[in-house]
Amino acid sequence: MKLKINHIFHLLLVCLLSVLFNLYVHVAEPANSMVNYVNKNHPNTENLIVTDGFLPWAVDYHQTLPDFKKRPFTSFLVENVAVFFSVRISIAFVWVNYFFLFCSGFLIYFLAKLYLLSHPKALGSVIFFYFSFSILLAYFIPIATYDEPIQYFLILLSLFFLKKGYKLLFAIIFSFAVISRESSLILLPGIALFLFGIDFKNILKDKKVFLKNVLMLSIPVVIYLAYLYFFYDNNPEILKETKEVLAKKYQIYQRNFRNLKEVSRTLLSFYSVIIFPIFLLFLNSKYYQFIKIDNRLLKAFWLTFLLNSIVIFITVYAEESRVFTLPFLLLFPIFGEILLKSNSLKFFYYLLDFKKVGLVVLTTLLSWFVFNYLYAFTGFEMKDNYYVEYNVVIIFLMIVVGYKAKFLKSLTQNSFNPR
Repeated sequence: MKLKINHIFHLLLVCLLSVLFNLYVHVAEPANSMVNYVNKNHPNTENLIVTDGFLPWAVDYHQTLPDFKKRPFTSFLVENVAVFFSVRISIAFVWVNYFFLFCSGFLIYFLAKLYLLSHPKALGSVIFFYFSFSILLAYFIPIATYDEPIQYFLILLSLFFLKKGYKLLFAIIFSFAVISRESSLILLPGIALFLFGIDFKNILKDKKVFLKNVLMLSIPVVIYLAYLYFFYDNNPEILKETKEVLAKKYQIYQRNFRNLKEVSRTLLSFYSVIIFPIFLLFLNSKYYQFIKIDNRLLKAFWLTFLLNSIVIFITVYAEESRVFTLPFLLLFPIFGEILLKSNSLKFFYYLLDFKKVGLVVLTTLLSWFVFNYLYAFTGFEMKDNYYVEYNVVIIFLMIVVGYKAKFLKSLTQNSFNPR
């Protein structure tokens, strides 16, 4: 895969600007995120851009709670970066997480190129990734991202090696992704069934190849189990605490669905992450039938999406919207293909119709009131974040992209039915 110098520059610029914009969203007034957390107990008397109101506690918390302590990478890197560069823990956290977020954009682009997207569409996929709900708003509470940037980086890197055919490298890197967050294992069934190149119809014809593939797929599981054995052997007191935490997992299900308010909170978090990408997939199947997406990739996504959703609703706090993002790592590289299909001036002339413009404006305004009501009803604190604004913009984009889909389909039909 050869890249032109100007393409590398474009990619570098898109990733850098996107990451800087992400940071700006989290520190600019009136935002109150993990990065610039301020309240009556943590005033920002020194006018710091990155405050110490939340992040030092978060790093310490992730090294004490059993569920978090066995995920060592982020905390280890943050503490060592802080010591090496003699900076505050909060600054080190921002450096580490935004570095991996920056690198993940590069991997999205490289994967998009492997899926044969053009340079502009590959950049479109990168932008789509950075501006997805749980990435753009990652450090607002209750999204509260911590280990995800390094997890996403490792998963995307492993998928890159898998697409290139380097299965051993995939297995090794994916093993680190599992250690960074064990939720990475949810991707393994979809990868095994649809992306690993196993010919299940002819297993008996080449047993050696099949056994080799099974061995490669088992490496992440074996390494993670070995890591857990080593971890609990060296921290026996945590094993008891872990069992107590696991015994209380059913309470999370109750938290997600115990009353109408919590159900609404759960569904709103779910909706905010999935609505736009799922909408684009729907358009692709309904209107963009001439855009070819690897069917194996879609099957791997839908299986992972189903497994991930079930696990989250039962065992994870669904209000932490980032937990719904994992399956979309499989598809982020191809969304630029759907979004940037035909951006001719003809479409803008098509859109400049009184009824169409009226519908866009009316629906967007209505969505503003609806989302303000929904977030207020669910109890989300809205004055310090941009959840409502984000969802309103997504509604606007969905209508516009929907019109574009109809426009493209009409062009296709006319090309086959000339008058």
